[in-house]
Amino acid sequence: MTRFFLSVYDYFSSRKSLLFTLLLVLIAVFLGLASQVRFTEDISRFLPADKTNERINRAYRYVTSSNKITIYCAATDSTDREQQMRAVDAFVERLQTATDTTQVKHILYKIDPAEMMSVALFVVENMPYYLDDDDYRRMDTLVTREALARQLEIDRNILTSSAGMMVRQHLLADPLQLTANLMRKLRDFQAGGRFDLYQDYIFSDDGQALIVVDCAIPASETSANKYFLKTLNACMRETEKAFDGISFHSFGAAEIALTNAGQIQRDTLLSSLFAVVIVLALLIFTFRDGLKIGLIFASVTFGGLFALGLMHLIRGEVSIIAVGISSIMFGIAINYPLHFIGHHGSVPNSRFVIKDIIQPLTIGNITTVGAFMSLIFIGSDAMCDLGWFASLLLVGTILFVLLFLPHLLSHRGRKPASSHAPFGRFVDRPFEKNRWLVATIIVVTVLLAFSGDESHFEADMRKINYMTDTQQQEYERMRGLLNDHHHVLYYVTEGDTPEAALTANEESLAGLQELLTAGEISKIGGIGHFLPSRSEER
Repeated sequence: MTRFFLSVYDYFSSRKSLLFTLLLVLIAVFLGLASQVRFTEDISRFLPADKTNERINRAYRYVTSSNKITIYCAATDSTDREQQMRAVDAFVERLQTATDTTQVKHILYKIDPAEMMSVALFVVENMPYYLDDDDYRRMDTLVTREALARQLEIDRNILTSSAGMMVRQHLLADPLQLTANLMRKLRDFQAGGRFDLYQDYIFSDDGQALIVVDCAIPASETSANKYFLKTLNACMRETEKAFDGISFHSFGAAEIALTNAGQIQRDTLLSSLFAVVIVLALLIFTFRDGLKIGLIFASVTFGGLFALGLMHLIRGEVSIIAVGISSIMFGIAINYPLHFIGHHGSVPNSRFVIKDIIQPLTIGNITTVGAFMSLIFIGSDAMCDLGWFASLLLVGTILFVLLFLPHLLSHRGRKPASSHAPFGRFVDRPFEKNRWLVATIIVVTVLLAFSGDESHFEADMRKINYMTDTQQQEYERMRGLLNDHHHVLYYVTEGDTPEAALTANEESLAGLQELLTAGEISKIGGIGHFLPSRSEER
């Protein structure tokens, strides 16, 4: 390896114009490739991407509201629901005008009574499919003379009341209320018990009207959601101006994803700038030579372009979080030009410097790159991005140091500045001979070894997302409305065919019912008896 790099150095020593042309071409190529890299702020890329997790994520997308945004319409006078309903109508009209089907699939803010009645009639018409032994035992008590007279009297009273027109069709289809128990089972589909209807509009128990927007844009596509949420907020603000005492606020996965993306970008920029400032300050304090400092940063910059350019060819899409974490690699990569320039100050001949340091430099680079390359075998896209970017950054930097940096340094001898700088004098001190310092380090190490058992990793995956204080409050409020602050566990059954999946679901219900009876769980929701397998139908 030493002979190879020395021969390359000798070849370009008499062909400087060819060398600099090659350097400019490489920079242009890597810059062009790096500009095409697609950055993603999706924090879920850190989760394992194996087949099991793919199945979980697929099921999660189907059963959760990941693409829904809930909008709350509040009034200063919470008893004035008419004002809220007019505001909701105006807002929905504005949103429908400002968006299209590529942004919004559906807006739910009213419940159609005809749809509710059609569900009830469907259950009545297909009643035999849904009845179980308990239902038949209950029906035996409804066909006695006394029970028939009592139920018909109730039906007559309902039909002659103001609600008679709405339930007339259902009462005529099931006058004995044989399906009453089945109707109660429909509550298994209910999201929560803290909602009510007023003139078909949905209200929460604290008097706020609810609007649910089903977005067509996935929550992970933050760039498209940024424009959509801007439109959504504009519609809310315009409606607030048109109605006195009305205020709107929203909450959804798309908003959290956008907040995460913004925070990640700010954190990445801040951490990178902080690292650059610290390193630059140390270099100025140590070298006090603008050319050397510029060459050190040029080496690392070339390594960064090299890494991003090849990342476009290898990965295409890169996690910006992984790139932000990889900013710590610049501290490692900067050691390569630092060693070369520092040695060059004592031996102002680039050929001799290459010969002296190439072996320890390349061995250290290979071991470090190998350590980070091991990350690409982890079943996580973001960790794979981290491994590739960190490894390529180190490779690109050392190639610049060994191929181009020797020709950019002056060959005039100069006493190393670091030997006179305060920082150089500080690091040259024999700290290992200071007994008090060594004893202190040993004592601190022992104390930290004993206290290390008290450290633990965060196990709550819900905290992986960043949320503002307002979003955290809205999240807790929504949990209260939907689940009464209970943790929701989704139990999914699978099968090679829909029939096999339904059979597996029915077999699991017995075990879940035992947990419900034992008080381990508070509620079971799902398709229950309303989509039975063929064996259950028979």
